[in-house]
Amino acid sequence: MIKPFKVIKVRDEVDGTITIFYTVAKSVVEDGNTQSISTRVLTSHTNVPRTDNMDFDMIVFNALEGTGWL
Repeated sequence: MIKPFKVIKVRDEVDGTITIFYTVAKSVVEDGNTQSISTRVLTSHTNVPRTDNMDFDMIVFNALEGTGWL
């Protein structure tokens, strides 16, 4: 899978959850007098309950799916 996102860090929270910090990038073709491509970057996080064998990439993918960033 080509990932347009990168997990920056993972933090254990005192309530037993995990916070995953990530950046995601998206290229957009600007249509105007001159066509150009711009890249938009978002830095965010998601908080999920802790489980065994967590796949941080899949958690971030599922958080971004359907948002327009993927």
